[in-house]
Amino acid sequence: MLIPSIPLWRDGTQDHLPALATAVLPAIDKLAAMGIADPARVGVMGQSYGGYTALGLATQTDRFKAVIAIAPLSDLTAFYGAFDITARGYPGIEHEKSASAMIAELAAPGLQVPPYADLDRYRRNSPLSFVDRVTAKVLLIHGEHD
Repeated sequence: MLIPSIPLWRDGTQDHLPALATAVLPAIDKLAAMGIADPARVGVMGQSYGGYTALGLATQTDRFKAVIAIAPLSDLTAFYGAFDITARGYPGIEHEKSASAMIAELAAPGLQVPPYADLDRYRRNSPLSFVDRVTAKVLLIHGEHD
């Protein structure tokens, strides 16, 4: 198993989706060169933002034969407006406890603006926008509240 470090900026200066492959593929190439990995049989798996990463990699390269994405972010515009089920139980202020907008803007992927300010940036960073490029087998796993 390889867990590569993917140094991505969260200050709005970088689109994460296109940067994923350039951050991960050199590590896979190194493992293949060392004889540790068979480059014809590489898969990728991730959960939550790691699921986003797995789907994003599948849209940027055909190196992966299989992709497992658990509770991934696939459409950042839809995610931005989604209600966070874990906010339930705060009567009258559920909307203030839902963190989806904050995560999209400030955490991962750190787009810095809401979708209505830069819809194209959300599209460029959403794996769903490039689903037609995916050649790998994909297993999506979601829970009851995803």
